[in-house]
Amino acid sequence: MNVQDVGRSIVVGVDGSESSLGAVRRAAAEARRRGSGPRLVDVLGWDPTPRVGSIVPDQHAFHESLVRLADRHLDAAVEVARVVAPDVGIDRANRDGCPGPVLADESTRAEMLVLGNRGHGGFVGLPAVPSR
Repeated sequence: MNVQDVGRSIVVGVDGSESSLGAVRRAAAEARRRGSGPRLVDVLGWDPTPRVGSIVPDQHAFHESLVRLADRHLDAAVEVARVVAPDVGIDRANRDGCPGPVLADESTRAEMLVLGNRGHGGFVGLPAVPSR
């Protein structure tokens, strides 16, 4: 079931970090309470624009490896959400781009956007998604 067909969802930024899995737990509980479902989104941090002279020799293969990693993040997030709210529909997506703008775009079609307090590679105390 695609929760976006049912109504406005709760979007969760997922990056495989423990902080993002905590956000998934909170969002799944809230989605269950509201009778909706979470939309789990992993942003690949990938700009699909072809680049001449890129240091990545095979951009397609590199992108595919990012997709596989994001799929593993999303698989783990779905498991966490199902433990908290086994009876709600869960939607998941991999998206290319910079996390801030992509999640802001996702939030325009959602009731709520839930993020962890620190993702991979961030600084302690700063948001997981850069503001823009």
